[in-house]
Amino acid sequence: MTRKMWTTNDQRAWLTAQSDAFAEAEVNNTRKAFFDSILKGWSEKYPNPDPTPKEIQDAGGKEQAVRYNLKNQEKVNVQPYMTLHVNDLQRVTENQSLVS
Repeated sequence: MTRKMWTTNDQRAWLTAQSDAFAEAEVNNTRKAFFDSILKGWSEKYPNPDPTPKEIQDAGGKEQAVRYNLKNQEKVNVQPYMTLHVNDLQRVTENQSLVS
């Protein structure tokens, strides 16, 4: 059984389009700057929905806490996605070049 994807097709395509920049950040040891930039771009392109009244209530009435948690969840999802998927893409590319 596969896990439910946390991204839409459009979001996955956007993240995949960042692969070359991520690979470059890996080589240049500039991952922090890369992730700061990509998370800003992600937030602008895919803003989080406003918290629901229930989410705010569950957070003790603290809307900012809900917004912080949503923002943090982006980081928790995007960073591992880039690391895993870019490394997978690099392996496929390396294997294709060995076969050619």
